[in-house]
Amino acid sequence: MSTATNTVTSTIAGFVTPGAVAVNAAGTRAYVTDDIGFPNGSVRVVDTATDAIIASVAVGPFPRDIALSSDGTRAYVTTFGNNKVAVIDTTTDTLTTNVALSDQPFFVAVNPVTGTAYVSHSNDNFISVVDPATLTVSTTITTTSNPTGSAFSPDGATAYAALAGGNSLAVIDTATNTVTETAPIGSGPVAVEMSPNGTPPTSSTAATTPSTCSASPHPPPP
Repeated sequence: MSTATNTVTSTIAGFVTPGAVAVNAAGTRAYVTDDIGFPNGSVRVVDTATDAIIASVAVGPFPRDIALSSDGTRAYVTTFGNNKVAVIDTTTDTLTTNVALSDQPFFVAVNPVTGTAYVSHSNDNFISVVDPATLTVSTTITTTSNPTGSAFSPDGATAYAALAGGNSLAVIDTATNTVTETAPIGSGPVAVEMSPNGTPPTSSTAATTPSTCSASPHPPPP
């Protein structure tokens, strides 16, 4: 799609049920989750210069979300069907490991400084914290009301998690992995995006929330 004209410039074939997309910082590769039917799921690697799939990585059933490390060498994929996070080495487009979780994962976000991955469990109101060095769950963060998408401040010190069931946003101190504030933001928020400079909004009702937050009236898909 051309952002200059807001028109579709091409359609890429080869997908069954494409879902989430992550693009590397150079803009040369797009990584797309593809639910191809239980017990299979894949991540398709797209060359953005040719708009063609150049690799496919099997990741497990019902891939829901994908996020890249800040250096682009690693992709984290939540696989809802087997309670895991698939970790992909993007330099070789191969599966590195599967991180076992205690409950079905939905969304994933990666701290741009530490590389820590936050994985939301909307059904059980907590976030798993995946250590990038050990690729294991180091701790969990208790939230309320169905956590969905998360985003980090540019310095990595703060995370913001949408709480779809509570019409609010959890503010998390990433040093202690604790919720420091819950801010009301509107009906059924699902996704969160930070502005590049991390500037908060001027609204006094949500002064600590990120400046860009997209909300949906619906929770994530089951």
